[in-house]
Amino acid sequence: MQKILESYGILAQENIKDINVKINVNTITIRNSNISEIDLNILKQEKINKIAIINCEIDYIYFANDNNIELFFSDCVFKNQIIARGFSFHRKVSFEQCVFEKRIDFTTAIFNSQVDFNLTKFENEVRFIQTKFLAEYTNQEIIENNFREAVFKGKTSFTRAKFKARASFNIARFEGEARFIQTKFLAEYTNQEIIENNFREAVFKGKTSFTRAKFKAKIDFNVARFEGEARFTNTSFFKNTIKFSGVEFNNVKFISSKKRNTTNTNDTTKQIYHFQDITFKSIVNFENIHIEYLNFKNVIFNNIVVFDNGTLDNKPKFINCTFSNQFNIEHDYIQYNHEELEEEIEKNHYDEFLNLRDLFRKLKSNRIAHHNLIDASELRAQELYARELELTHKENKNLKDIIEQWQLFFYRKLCDHHTDLVLNAKWLATTITVFLCLYFLSKYGLNFQHFINEYNNNSIIKYININFIYKFENYNGFIFIFYTYILIFMLWNVFRIFFSFAVILCCIINQPKLIFGIANLIGDNNYNAFENLLITLYTLIAGLIIFSLQKTARKNTIIPN
Repeated sequence: MQKILESYGILAQENIKDINVKINVNTITIRNSNISEIDLNILKQEKINKIAIINCEIDYIYFANDNNIELFFSDCVFKNQIIARGFSFHRKVSFEQCVFEKRIDFTTAIFNSQVDFNLTKFENEVRFIQTKFLAEYTNQEIIENNFREAVFKGKTSFTRAKFKARASFNIARFEGEARFIQTKFLAEYTNQEIIENNFREAVFKGKTSFTRAKFKAKIDFNVARFEGEARFTNTSFFKNTIKFSGVEFNNVKFISSKKRNTTNTNDTTKQIYHFQDITFKSIVNFENIHIEYLNFKNVIFNNIVVFDNGTLDNKPKFINCTFSNQFNIEHDYIQYNHEELEEEIEKNHYDEFLNLRDLFRKLKSNRIAHHNLIDASELRAQELYARELELTHKENKNLKDIIEQWQLFFYRKLCDHHTDLVLNAKWLATTITVFLCLYFLSKYGLNFQHFINEYNNNSIIKYININFIYKFENYNGFIFIFYTYILIFMLWNVFRIFFSFAVILCCIINQPKLIFGIANLIGDNNYNAFENLLITLYTLIAGLIIFSLQKTARKNTIIPN
């Protein structure tokens, strides 16, 4: 039997039992043997169509330049390196549950049929550089390029390789550096149930790069683990969308190296990223990329998150996320005003809206921890917006909820929760103006002549009297115009502030004591009951606004926990 095998180019290290060898017309099967050499050039000459080697140790295997033999190896150990650069394989090649102890090199090789490295262990360097996997799509059960549960212990490179049909690295383990640089996964999309490119539960212990890799159909990285640095630079995903679920990253970078004008992003590729149940153990970097939608759900950020020169078309969504270190994103991308939050609660389910308040609380704490007190103050305001809307849409409200809701409404309108000093000052000016107008109406009413006589010595009153009042045929016409303009100016937001400061200025010139509210009541009994009530209410309201004003002015130091 040994001499027969030698005639086929198969050399054994010892006598092979006949029971372990089976030779049919075009097929050779060998089991449980030690083989020194297999020469596919001789097998090709002998018109062998298939060899099946099971549970054998093999020292050397020599491939032909053009291989038309189906290869099936199972539970075999290859003791020496395999070099098959530029060779072609026209039939199925299977190395199931085998061990390659030395380097293997299939650089520029062409596989025209199925390739199966299921459960195979590569103890040394692996090269599939510029290798072409050209098997055609067959059916849903058989994967054309199968590396399922393969273990790559050394450096592995699929740089510029092409997979025409589906590829599976499901539960594969890369213990050294893994390169999928400019690798093209060209399987066509079929339906939602089929995963054309499967990296589910894969483990990458070393540096991993998918730089300029192209995925023409869906890719599954779910429950994968990247323990070293992972780079996705200029990576092209199916429909520009990628979803990571249950993945653990150590140091990951999503980068676009293309130069672009950030003010005009019409010519850039918009990406969509979904991260669910993810743990980022180290730095996360989104650099120079244009993101249309960015969603994080149940994500833990244990280290720094950087958005460097990135563009986001829509505000990212964060649901039940944890931030342990700096989260460096432009504040505009996480800033919501009250109207935007109202829109969110209309679009989404009420429970989903509650996540926004939780997000603002966590980001606020993150900003405080890293001494960014200004952004923290604004996030605090957004947290209170969300709380107000939460109470507004709450169905069964008790008295405490109602009071809290109106309290939040009041402070939002007054000073935007101590973040808007100008708004606070405008309300102070408006309050003083309303008080002065009501006081004027109470004291003089329609008797405008009494006011003129009382303050006729004032140059401003004289000027108004001569240039305006005398031009009316009677005081009634002037009084009507006067109070009408007061009403218009107080209701018209554009002129309100100018009118307010004009009224206050006149008061300062003629009777500044009025501005100080209750101080007017001390030692003065000339006020009627309405004026006493008006001054008291004005003093309380103005005092509250002034207290809010000074608190708002110190917003960089007063940050609620």
